[in-house]
Amino acid sequence: MTEDSKSDDSNQEEYVTRIYNCPICRMMHTIKLPKDLPKNKPAFPFPYVFLHSSDDELDDLLTVLYIDLEMHIRAVEVMEIEEESNIFSEELTKQITEKLMDKIVSLEEENLQLKDFIQRMELVKVSGMEKKNPKIMSIPKVEYESEMPGKPVTLEPQLPKIKEINAKKPLFDLQEIPKNEINKKEPGPMEKTMKELINIFILSTVGPGEKQQDLTIDLNNKVASLKETVGNIFGLIPSNFHLSSGGITFDEQILLKDYNLEDGDEILIIPSSTAGEY
Repeated sequence: MTEDSKSDDSNQEEYVTRIYNCPICRMMHTIKLPKDLPKNKPAFPFPYVFLHSSDDELDDLLTVLYIDLEMHIRAVEVMEIEEESNIFSEELTKQITEKLMDKIVSLEEENLQLKDFIQRMELVKVSGMEKKNPKIMSIPKVEYESEMPGKPVTLEPQLPKIKEINAKKPLFDLQEIPKNEINKKEPGPMEKTMKELINIFILSTVGPGEKQQDLTIDLNNKVASLKETVGNIFGLIPSNFHLSSGGITFDEQILLKDYNLEDGDEILIIPSSTAGEY
């Protein structure tokens, strides 16, 4: 390998080649940019300014390339410089500065819109995964006394005694019993359990963006149980966050029903470091 070829390889390692279209001379131009150009830049995309020629190597076109962190050209601004004008004049500097600021603001707005779109896509993805793998809360089967197996019972040996007891009972008029008391019965264990289930919304402020998830919870459970469920959904460690609603940070050992939660309430996930500031 010759020294010239070694030098060419070294240049390829230190520079990247990019192509842009000049809106004034209407030509495609190739430019070599140093690979370390983004180093120590305060913000992206950043402006890269140089001169190029429209004809006969006049260097009469002031070119501004807006380059992002990956060294891609996001936008191009080109200004014509008159032959006798001073490139460092105050008026030209003012024009260049105004164009730079307008373009940077435009690109920053584009970045914000793109970031918002990505966050919305992440929420849709989380919601879709929850629909594919819904969290099923199992309710234990309740065995009623009539369903329990037992030995057959016969009343024949007890008939004389039953007749004696019935004879001593006082008679009463059915009309004296209020209608709402007839067929009234206590709710069974299953009915009591169903009344303790409510739907809430979990909103995560941990990590980039906000993520929301609806969830059915049992108010008879402790806060610690809900934290474990929430941690599994959002991929968080329970010790690294707290649950909060209405400005109150929940205690892990307290039952959920003690916080007077209702259907449709929103519960926030907050980092442990900020707990108590709400």
